[in-house]
Amino acid sequence: MTSCRRILVPVDGSATCERAVDLAADLAARLGAALIVMHVLPRALHGLPKGLQDRLLPRLRQYAETNEFGAKTSETLEVERLLDSAKAIAAAKGVHDVEEVVLAGDTATEIIEFSRDHAVDMIVLGRRGLGALEGLFLGSVSRKILDHAPCSCVTVP
Repeated sequence: MTSCRRILVPVDGSATCERAVDLAADLAARLGAALIVMHVLPRALHGLPKGLQDRLLPRLRQYAETNEFGAKTSETLEVERLLDSAKAIAAAKGVHDVEEVVLAGDTATEIIEFSRDHAVDMIVLGRRGLGALEGLFLGSVSRKILDHAPCSCVTVP
């Protein structure tokens, strides 16, 4: 890799994710790269055709942000906490070019497609996230990303 301008780090709240954010922020600081912090909401939506997903997702995000009383939902607050924590780690390492991305669908697919569509140069991710049971039956998210990502990948134990 001759240059690394965009580093993606998915966040899910796991211990390995926190270590991945730390490494990604360190790499971004050393390389002068932008850091993209991503969270993928698991949704049944990923079983729908892509065109329908694209039309429904903005409405689902808007609905998910608040409950019927206008208060933020616990899921929204947790996603904000994850993203804010990652941004704080990045800022502490001198990285201020941080983009936040929240998507919904199959985690590995969304990360791979985003990386392909947004010229990501590197993905830094935890080897094991929060989905241990799913990983036993379907294969781990990190394994799918390593097998199909269009860029360099670093996994953190």
